[in-house]
Amino acid sequence: MALGRCLYCGRWYAIHPRLWGRQKTCGDPGCRAKHKAAWNQKWWADHPEKKQARYVAVLERRGKERYWDKRRKKNPDYEESNREQTKVRMRQLRAERKAAAEVLQNPVKYLEGLVAGYGEMFATQESIGATARREPGSRPSMFATQESIATFAVGMWKYLKVRAMFATPEGVPR
Repeated sequence: MALGRCLYCGRWYAIHPRLWGRQKTCGDPGCRAKHKAAWNQKWWADHPEKKQARYVAVLERRGKERYWDKRRKKNPDYEESNREQTKVRMRQLRAERKAAAEVLQNPVKYLEGLVAGYGEMFATQESIGATARREPGSRPSMFATQESIATFAVGMWKYLKVRAMFATPEGVPR
């Protein structure tokens, strides 16, 4: 049985016998949707006259319907509330993009900032409180606090997630 590699997720899959030479995805709905979107984008790029004709037809139809004018007339406060929601949403989106760009520019500084934000990364048992010991005497043992581990893990996860967006399925940067 012949194997192919999915263009979108990178997994190996068995090629369907009737689709020999034409199958591009593993069949996962997410991969099929990405392939369909890419194919549609390519088709529209290759047929700009059809895209322009569709744009004109939709514009004319919507001009006749006057849907948004009717809606604004019925809901006068909607436009202002929508504008405010959009401002908040865009501020948040820009902040997320800026944070992601900073992580990619200097990931080590980002991870160091996570550790510095929570003070000491490690604490001794004595600093937490008295604990039962089997032997008499002081044995300072080191352990990471749960909060610092969680913070570090979340930061590492964010960094790896951002890095994965710019990597190929094999993990090699483009």
